[in-house]
Amino acid sequence: MARVIIGTAVSEGQAAIRALGPLARAQIGPSALDWFGHWLAWPEWFFAGTSIQPGATAMPPRISVADDLLMLGNIIDHGAATDLLQRIASGHLPSVGPISMMAQTHSPTLGDFVRFLPRTINCNTPYLTMALAEGPEHCSLVAESPLLSGSLRSFVGLLAVLVCSRALTASVTNRMQSARIETDWPIAHNGMAIAAQMPMPITWDSSCNRLTLPATWMAIRNPWHDQGMWLLAQERLRALEASRGAETQVARLRESVAAMLTKDRRTPRLKQVAARHGMSERSLGRLLAAGGTSFQTIVDDERRSRAAQIINDPALSLTEIAEALGFPDVSSFGRSFRRWFGHTPGQFRRRYIATDR
Repeated sequence: MARVIIGTAVSEGQAAIRALGPLARAQIGPSALDWFGHWLAWPEWFFAGTSIQPGATAMPPRISVADDLLMLGNIIDHGAATDLLQRIASGHLPSVGPISMMAQTHSPTLGDFVRFLPRTINCNTPYLTMALAEGPEHCSLVAESPLLSGSLRSFVGLLAVLVCSRALTASVTNRMQSARIETDWPIAHNGMAIAAQMPMPITWDSSCNRLTLPATWMAIRNPWHDQGMWLLAQERLRALEASRGAETQVARLRESVAAMLTKDRRTPRLKQVAARHGMSERSLGRLLAAGGTSFQTIVDDERRSRAAQIINDPALSLTEIAEALGFPDVSSFGRSFRRWFGHTPGQFRRRYIATDR
């Protein structure tokens, strides 16, 4: 079993997970992590602290935001970040995703793809915002991470900027010196080796993570433009953005359920939650269905999460825990607990005490 190392970057990831709240459970594509695991030969430490079992040789098709952040933290704390950044700088570009690949191949102009790219990144990284600023002479893609700090923020920011810069090289192969990168990644962390692989200048130890392009690049036409495929890429992105919007709303609803469960010590009712969010019960049901869940599933998830937190609190009897979770009696709590964890509450407590000793 992998030894869990709680280093600086993992701690930063855990802080971001707490700040994200229920949104940390949102499912996203593994993106560059599948490539990183392959390049690193899937070491056990790669999955330490996550819900993914060590020994895997491929990423699941969807992972939680929390697992994504913890794996990025593991990469930094185990000293693998600079090697991975150097690989991307040298042109070993991780896939930017099927929708972005479609847009890159079939967009009418480079500008259309530049405007498309941050939207796809924002859909898959709730802890990162990629913003495009267009000016008369220059355009900038800026990666901001208000939820992240320290080395994790620097790594994620530079990673996003490098991926974007490499995604644009096919259209402007001979003019890359006109672009520039600024990053808060320290030059002392293999900066010169990374810069040697890039066809554009890099400013290190900056206050931001930004890719700046000449505004004239936006008008470069794409000789492989296909109008039908371009429209398809746009529709797929709109659908992805709609599902992410629903997922964000579901996260807010989940937060309400958790707060009501904690405060009222009883199971929230659909009507209560709908009223709190100014919705009808039917509208709330449709929103949850669009987010791939249901009200009962959310209530069950939040009860299970809270049960895991308080089951080993010696100050609480099983009756008190059942009441705190909104169960009518200990028996119904016991049945649900066994379904969740495979043991009765009493068995679980005894196993915990034995392990702790």
